[in-house]
Amino acid sequence: MLQEDDGTIRITWDDGAVLRYTPWRLRRACPCAECRILAERHGGTHIPLHTSDAFKLVSITPVGRYALNLRWKDGHAAGIYPFAHLRCLEPEDDDGGERTR
Repeated sequence: MLQEDDGTIRITWDDGAVLRYTPWRLRRACPCAECRILAERHGGTHIPLHTSDAFKLVSITPVGRYALNLRWKDGHAAGIYPFAHLRCLEPEDDDGGERTR
């Protein structure tokens, strides 16, 4: 895993796939209970705090060997992103996500 200057996280998977996840994509896919409930209520993805700090990563901490905990500048840190969840996220054209092999 590598964090790029713009906050994008690049992961090279065991099968050789290289996936890039922008902060925007990661925050929109936050798996915490609060974000999931708000997304269900508002349809699709919903970010409760609409400040630029909501999209700035402060830290990335491994959770055992199965996940990453992402801490955001706005204080949100409840999301634990299992590697299986990250692997299933498809990059989106509108956020600059890329997939390479």
